[in-house]
Amino acid sequence: MSKFVIPLVVVFLAVPAFSSGQQKSPAEYVVPFEIESNLMIVNGTIGGKGPVKFAIDTGADYNQILPATAKRVGLVDNSFSGLSHEKGVLRIGNAIADDEEFRVEEYPGLVRAYQNFKIEGTVGFPFLSKHRMVIDYRAKKLFLRRYDDARAFPILKELGKREEGVKALFAGKKYKEAAAELEAIALKSPKGSMLAYNTMFNAGRCYASLGNADKAVEILQTMRRDGYAFLRKIEGDPAFNKVKETPKFKEFLAAEKPDPRKIPFEFDRSHIVLESTLNGKGPFKTLLDTGSIYVTLTPEAAQKLGISQPTLESVRVGAIEMRNVRATLNSPLIDLMREFGTEVLLGGSFLKDYKMTIDYLNKELLLEPYGK
Repeated sequence: MSKFVIPLVVVFLAVPAFSSGQQKSPAEYVVPFEIESNLMIVNGTIGGKGPVKFAIDTGADYNQILPATAKRVGLVDNSFSGLSHEKGVLRIGNAIADDEEFRVEEYPGLVRAYQNFKIEGTVGFPFLSKHRMVIDYRAKKLFLRRYDDARAFPILKELGKREEGVKALFAGKKYKEAAAELEAIALKSPKGSMLAYNTMFNAGRCYASLGNADKAVEILQTMRRDGYAFLRKIEGDPAFNKVKETPKFKEFLAAEKPDPRKIPFEFDRSHIVLESTLNGKGPFKTLLDTGSIYVTLTPEAAQKLGISQPTLESVRVGAIEMRNVRATLNSPLIDLMREFGTEVLLGGSFLKDYKMTIDYLNKELLLEPYGK
């Protein structure tokens, strides 16, 4: 995806569609899984060979696979030893990813953490981050909505070239024409694709840069009707400076109410990082980790809390709080946590009681409690 420096920037978005005239939505997949000790386990194939027993691991930097399994599915030859990065076609459920990269290694942390479950690898950030992901622990289903799928929608390549052409309009300071072209691209793009929302949002930025509050608000209202939360996108964005103080824009922003169930997060390298409070104390730097059986604390975090028992009175992230949460103070992952400066892993003992949506592009986590 191209990146315009001034005054247009690429903003990665992914939500439902603007118009019934757009193409169908990007590819959506359903991946059944089993739960073993709070871990999400799927059987997959690599290059059509398997099955391979994977853990779905939001805390993994890589897609990882053990050497013995890599040899079995033909990623490496039988003489392999050491560390390698190899590509293959990954399939889990009805989701297929071409040229997915795997780290092949007898990784000590992976072996120690998963040896009791005979897990052969992890599906991590490189694959998961390409999707808006809904994890339904009770239904035991993982729903993946690919942000852009060029294989399914060849038109993306053509429209991407048109988006590149907008640069020339900006070079000539033809901002109104650029906005109109961006809107046209958005309306022809597949529903929910990154391209549709990059171009529509950037069209709004163009109108805001021209001081046209009415048109900028019109575009944002359209996005809001389709369920897109964009407040974090416009905060601090200089493109909106000309319209932020206008009555129209102020009225629009005043009507926006953040969803308390949505929790913003940031990335530390490939890790989803947010803040938590434990037993009313904190905040603690916390990594969202579906590959961890329990909420995991470093000894340093446990010392701050003054605890030695494996149960927390409360765990709170954003407006969501759970009482009496099973935790562990002894995990093979603690050395890795220290390496990343992470004090807490938000693992399965907390996550299993929520339907969870992870929006990698908008950096939002939605937690919906199942109820009793």
